[in-house]
Amino acid sequence: MQNGANFGPWRLRNYSTWTRNDQASSWNTISSYLQRDIKALKSQLLLGESATSGSIFSSYTFTGVQLASDDNMLPNSQRGFAPTVRGIANSSAIVTIRQNGYVIYQSNVPAGAFEINDLYPSSNSGDLEVTIEESDGTQRRFIQPYSSLPMMQRPGHLKYSATAGRYRADANSDSKEPEFAEATAIYGLNNTFTLYGGLLGSEDYYALGIGIGGTLGALGALSMDINRADTQFDNQHSFHGYQWRTQYIKDIPETNTNIAVSYYRYTNDGYFSFDEANTRNWGYNSRQKSEIQFNISQTIFDGVSLYASGSQQDYWGNNEKNSNISVGVSGQQWGIGYSLNYQYSRYTDENNDRALSLNLSIPLERWWICPYISRHLLSLNPLQARCRRYSRGER
Repeated sequence: MQNGANFGPWRLRNYSTWTRNDQASSWNTISSYLQRDIKALKSQLLLGESATSGSIFSSYTFTGVQLASDDNMLPNSQRGFAPTVRGIANSSAIVTIRQNGYVIYQSNVPAGAFEINDLYPSSNSGDLEVTIEESDGTQRRFIQPYSSLPMMQRPGHLKYSATAGRYRADANSDSKEPEFAEATAIYGLNNTFTLYGGLLGSEDYYALGIGIGGTLGALGALSMDINRADTQFDNQHSFHGYQWRTQYIKDIPETNTNIAVSYYRYTNDGYFSFDEANTRNWGYNSRQKSEIQFNISQTIFDGVSLYASGSQQDYWGNNEKNSNISVGVSGQQWGIGYSLNYQYSRYTDENNDRALSLNLSIPLERWWICPYISRHLLSLNPLQARCRRYSRGER
């Protein structure tokens, strides 16, 4: 259940769930907080229960206060990252820029060199097609490769967050809840590179992270970062370790293919995330050594996409490897949404797991009942439906 109320500039929001089985029922609060805009800082102030963004360190839940910049308070032309487009007009001309077939920018420019730095791309990848239409009607076109990662920022733009409070453990876990403080910053160095980093500290845990991301033009976009963490558990055992992370994204517009790959490498078995460091019964054995993740999507024609994703983890001190792969197709026909998915999971010490699912989303507005109904076949998920009664005026 998601509910809330507004009081002047303040917004109260609550997200709770209720579950029931044969033994008992329970009510859990996922998050509950007060929030308001800080216009002078183009930021949001949050008080209460929420979660960190996970942009630098792994995300975790907390109870406390957070001040974070909000891109939604910026004009569209200044949000996120976009390349600078440069060209030369032989006369007074109209410059039109398209991405993935859609016009995202159009403007008149005088004769001579021009520079466009207030684009708002429709996605994080997809080459830009630039058309220069001269005053005599002649047209010239060129392609500017474009790929970016979510953390990348425009030149000179600083995105930050500052959070302090108490770690909030999962309702079903045996974890301590120490006080902590975290600060992160992401800064656009120029049209190619973005620098980012952060600090996280509590009584028995300290972490430092720093990294850089950049666009590689026609080759895609790449980021690399390193985190160091020092952890002391209640039994006085101390650990320290490093996590290396590499992320890569590439869009191939000729085939409508998008590729994303992430690789994590741990220098030893002493690296713990903040969540892991606060779990009292966390095992020191079977510490993760590396992990690779990939995601590939392919649009085969309008409204129909193929996708594949997977991951593999291996661990220090043993030969254990866990793998997961998922492939599927999704689309829409005659207003009916569908997806067919096959998932395979392999575990070293357990039986392999296979699952096939078919999801259908069928609109039923004409019968003035549930706007859609979703049925999961070949799985244990029950019939799922969300209903809203529409008035005749709304229809």
